[in-house]
Amino acid sequence: FGTRCNGHLSAPYDCDILAFRLLFPERPEEVLGQDIREYIVREANCFNHSLIYAMAGGQLAVSQDAHFARAVCRTLGQTSMYVLRGVEMNSDLIEVATELPLITASMLYDPTFVPFLFEGLLEALRAGVQVGTRGYVLT
Repeated sequence: FGTRCNGHLSAPYDCDILAFRLLFPERPEEVLGQDIREYIVREANCFNHSLIYAMAGGQLAVSQDAHFARAVCRTLGQTSMYVLRGVEMNSDLIEVATELPLITASMLYDPTFVPFLFEGLLEALRAGVQVGTRGYVLT
């Protein structure tokens, strides 16, 4: 993150939550951790493994081409009830890196949104696939 990849400017994006199938779930955890890091660098581009991602202003988004996109959208369709304050931007000022209006205040969510989001993502995974407990990894 923080650098260009595949023609996408990364500055507007803050972070994402990935889900992907473990190829060797029986490997020891210390080796598995390295495998996961290498896989993310090699394969997780353009949000294709992102369950959800956050923009710099706190907005949440789902890539329509991502795995589980329909399940995540269906499960998380009620997020607006958790928004305490929307993102605020100054359209008179433009960020040089993004050529977008300057964010003056990020979105603010109700603290109960985190458990809702967690349960919603687990539900989306369950709806999308049937796997064992170590079959998918959330990062």
